[in-house]
Amino acid sequence: MITIIVLLILAGISISMLSGNNSILKKAGETKESTEVGQEKENITLAYNSLMIDKKAENSSTISEADFDKAIKNYDSGASATSEREKYVVTLSNGHKYSLYSSGKITEYSTTPYAVDELTVKVSGDSVESPYYVNYPSAKGTIKCRVLYNDSTYGLQIVSVNPITKVLLGKDDPNKNVLGEIGTLERAQNSYNRAITTLNEKAEEYIETNDGSLLATDARCVGSNPLNKNYPDNLTGEKRIAEMYISDQEYLQSYNGKFFKQSSLVQTDAVRLYKIGARVLSDTSFGSYYFLASHYIYTLQGTTYFGIQHIYKDGIFEHWGIWSVKSDGTEKFNNDNRGLRPVFILSPNVKIIGGEGTEEVPFEIGL
Repeated sequence: MITIIVLLILAGISISMLSGNNSILKKAGETKESTEVGQEKENITLAYNSLMIDKKAENSSTISEADFDKAIKNYDSGASATSEREKYVVTLSNGHKYSLYSSGKITEYSTTPYAVDELTVKVSGDSVESPYYVNYPSAKGTIKCRVLYNDSTYGLQIVSVNPITKVLLGKDDPNKNVLGEIGTLERAQNSYNRAITTLNEKAEEYIETNDGSLLATDARCVGSNPLNKNYPDNLTGEKRIAEMYISDQEYLQSYNGKFFKQSSLVQTDAVRLYKIGARVLSDTSFGSYYFLASHYIYTLQGTTYFGIQHIYKDGIFEHWGIWSVKSDGTEKFNNDNRGLRPVFILSPNVKIIGGEGTEEVPFEIGL
């Protein structure tokens, strides 16, 4: 009887190993399927690469849908290939379907592809093309955006097409973290020193989505450093000292080492906006100017102005001082109330769930 019981136990163990969610048979099937998928992806890559070699021999770099459809049939006579936005879609005779991107990446085809694969920015020398529009579903209202960057350096970043609100900097800056009494020179000067952080904090208020999903890992004001958004506000010690303004003008000596010098990073976003045709405004509901989050200093007719860069609706850089100093030492302090264009850094898990990517029908995104 003991022998029979032992045999029954062993039989039960054997059956459970052969069936169930973690069974040997299931794992063997998954291994077979994985091997099959791997081979299919390899065949698609071989078809594409061999076609590229042939085209280069012909001094051509253009692969048509018909060319690739013919090439893939050399590996699977029942297969077909079509083009769709930024990819080829390959359907094999067994029903398996794949997406092949120009980068060489192959994924199993999905009607909700990852945004990072689809929202391309094509860069060739001085030519930059960013064709797609995206709706960011902020809890404060849907924000129409353009793709600003999508590369290994900056990740996937989208910028609002138009300003979505205004931000007040200067003597009446309402931010609780700015030192000095409202309406004073001290307030204006500290508002200038903290302006980049203030603008980025305002942009962050729009990250939350209407359904609570985490589509953006961060947000910033356009013009801030794409990799270190609060620079130079966040510097300390010797690094901060190195970013402070120094003048050889006698009437400015008392200000040396106290305020940030003009930013050297102002061109990063501005140039990209210009090249993709997104620096001009189509909606001036929140003013005809928008902030480009960077400090600037300029001298005109014996007066030195300290301010935050901004751009006019037609895309031209403009100047306005938050505070200024005349050659006789007279100080003047102002307000600067401009539009805010946020930049959203999208999560790599974001997918395209609808839309067409056009200005009229932007892509809808979600998880």
